[in-house]
Order: sequence, then structure tokens, then C-alpha cells
Amino acid sequence: PQAWQAISDLESVQNAVERGLLRLGGPVSIQNAVYRAALEAAGGEARIWGYADSGLVFVSLEASAVAAVRTSLRERFGPQGLSVIVDAAPPELKAGIDVWGGGDEGVEIMREIKRRFDPKSTLSPGRFVAGI
Repeated sequence: PQAWQAISDLESVQNAVERGLLRLGGPVSIQNAVYRAALEAAGGEARIWGYADSGLVFVSLEASAVAAVRTSLRERFGPQGLSVIVDAAPPELKAGIDVWGGGDEGVEIMREIKRRFDPKSTLSPGRFVAGI
């Protein structure tokens, strides 16, 4: 019964899309600081869970806070190796922000791989890093 209760307590995918879901990945050594900073940036209105052994953290928060929290975490922890990806958010919000983050490293290689394996750009056009 406890396992089924835990499953039913998890947020639904639809709820995550109506809210916002950030996926944070980085060194385990900064994970506690990232947890605290995410809660602070979201004004305490976030649900945070992660995997201590991998450095992977998820933050579910109000859609209106996604862009600000994403920017805050990237600025503060990006230099320490944290990546911040917007996994889910309302479509109108995702259309106006950089959901992938990161720099331009490897973008030309990724474009060439996409061109070779999907020359007509039929597979999720424009939905990856740098609009690939």
C-alpha cells in the first residue's frame, strides 16, 4: 500500500507541463547548494527531488517562475558545471526561452549529424539545442 500511495503522490506529467519542470545536472559536490538555491529562487513554491549519487535534481515550480529560476541557477552554478534544462512548461513559455542552455560547443557537429541522418529535417525540427 505504501508503494501505491507514493506513486499516486507523484505529480502527473500534465501537472508538470501546466507548472514547470527543470532538470538540473551537475557535480554531486554542489547538489545541496543547488537544492537550497532552487527553493530560494522559486520563493519556496517548488517541489524538489533528486538522486544523490548522480547529481541529478528535478524542480517542479510555478510556470511564472521558470525563466527566472532557470536564469538564476545557470548564472550561479553554470560555472561550476551545472546544466539547467526546462523539461516541461506551457508551450507559450517554452517558445520564448532557451530551454536547453549551454554554450555553442559542438553545435556545428550536431547540425552536421542532424543533416546527415535527417536531411529533410522531419524529426522534431527546431526542438533541440540552437534550434537544431
